[in-house]
Amino acid sequence: VSIQLEGKGRFISGLAGAAGLGNIGAGTREISGLVEAARIAGQDRDSILYELELRPWLHRATLTQDCRLFQDMTVVEITDAVLAKYPYPVDQRLGAFRGVYPTRDVQRQAFESDWAFLQRLWEEWGIWWWFEHDGGHHRLVLCDTMGGHHPHGAAYETLRYLPPDGQHIDEEHIHTLSVTSRLTPGRVTVT
Repeated sequence: VSIQLEGKGRFISGLAGAAGLGNIGAGTREISGLVEAARIAGQDRDSILYELELRPWLHRATLTQDCRLFQDMTVVEITDAVLAKYPYPVDQRLGAFRGVYPTRDVQRQAFESDWAFLQRLWEEWGIWWWFEHDGGHHRLVLCDTMGGHHPHGAAYETLRYLPPDGQHIDEEHIHTLSVTSRLTPGRVTVT
């Protein structure tokens, strides 16, 4: 799915955001995934409206359950072994520990989904993840350092805040902000 962003100018019906003639600052945001569910949301004489539920490929890892032992392997090797059965791209931007993680004597996946196991393992080692979408596909990105992030596209270079009563239909904006306080680790030690 490719979504044209409205941009920061006057909306010109039928004009693509990247055309350069209107919708200044707009761009295209691509979202890709696997269709998990589809339904007919409505219809009239001339058309049918479908509603599709897209999920990233990693969602398939929530649908399994396994019991396995991984011996003398690093978190990266365990990740590779678990994800080997999913034929989708993974980009590992792992620079902590100079890219070399210590081996674990034994790591157990016990009656848990591949997703729950990997999430637990990644949290333990300070690895976070997201998906990047391009070329009609999405890629899982694993990261453990801030240097693994790429700059975002021009479409989100600036995103304005407008109060709820000052909304513009021709400009993406934020209209609600909330502050949350939460307990977080102050220090992490890996031994």
